[in-house]
Amino acid sequence: MLVENFTVLENVILGAEGEALLKNSISKARSELRRLEQEYGLEVDPDAIIEELPVGLQQRVEILKALYRGAEILILDEPTGVLTPAEADHLFRILKQLKDQGKTVVLITHKLREIMAITDNVSVMRQGTMVATRKTSETTVEELAELMVGRRVLLRVGKGETNPGDVALKLADPEGKLSWRNIGALRLADVKEGQGDPIKEGETAVVHYTGYLVNGTVFDSSRDKPNPFRFKLATGSVIKGWDQGVLGMKVGGVRKLIIPPDLGYGAASVGAIPPNSTLVFEVELVQIIRE
Repeated sequence: MLVENFTVLENVILGAEGEALLKNSISKARSELRRLEQEYGLEVDPDAIIEELPVGLQQRVEILKALYRGAEILILDEPTGVLTPAEADHLFRILKQLKDQGKTVVLITHKLREIMAITDNVSVMRQGTMVATRKTSETTVEELAELMVGRRVLLRVGKGETNPGDVALKLADPEGKLSWRNIGALRLADVKEGQGDPIKEGETAVVHYTGYLVNGTVFDSSRDKPNPFRFKLATGSVIKGWDQGVLGMKVGGVRKLIIPPDLGYGAASVGAIPPNSTLVFEVELVQIIRE
C-alpha cells in the first residue's frame, strides 16, 4: 500500500528508515533508489507525490519498495489489470530485467497470452486446487485453457456472413484539412499547434490521449483517468510509434498518429488490441518536464 499524499521517496523508506534521524535516512535512500532505478529500468521521480502519478508509475514504486527492502521474490497479482497497453509493455520489460538479475517473479494472471509471452513455468489452479504445472515452452494456450476450466475450450468462434448497417463512427479527414506527413512507416498530423519549445528526446511528456483501432473502437484513454499519462522520450518506456510521434510537439498541441503494427505491439495481443493491429491515437501534450 502507498500513502497517497507522501512522495515516492517517503513511501519507499516508510517503515525501513534505519535510524532516528530522517535526514540521514532520506539521503541514503535517495542514493539507493537512484541505483535501483538505473539497474532495473524503474525510472520515477523520487519527489513526485503518489496521488499525482498514473497507476503504472505507482506500480513501479511498489516494486521499488520491495527491492529497497532486499526482496528476492516478487508476487504480482493481475498487475496489468489497470494498466494502459504502453504501461503493460514497459512492465514486462522490467520483469524480464528482474529475472535476468536473479529475482524470482510470481505472476498471478488469467491472461494466457501474457503467460506465454513472459513466463518460464506456469501452474494452473482450478477451484482452489493445483491441477498442473508446465514449462511454458512445452505447453500451448489451448492446453492451459482446458486445464483452467476442466474441459476443452473453443478459442475461435465460427461466424456467418455479416449484414453491415449504417456507419456509426468513421475516422477520416473528408475535407483534407489536416496536413498528414510520414516519418518512416508512421503517419501523423497536427490538429492543433502548441506553443513554446518542442519536446526533445530524454525529456518527460505529460499527455492526454485516446487510442482507437482502425474500425473506430476505443481501446484506451487517459481522459477517464484521474491524471494524465507521463513518459520519458527515447527510453523504451512506450511503443516506438509514440516515441517518434510525440517528438517535436509543443505544449498545448494536439496530434493524430497512425501507428503500424511494427511500431506498435506487432503480433502480440495486448488488452483489447488484437495481434497485428494498426493503432490510431489523438495525443494532447499537456506539459514538458525538463530535468
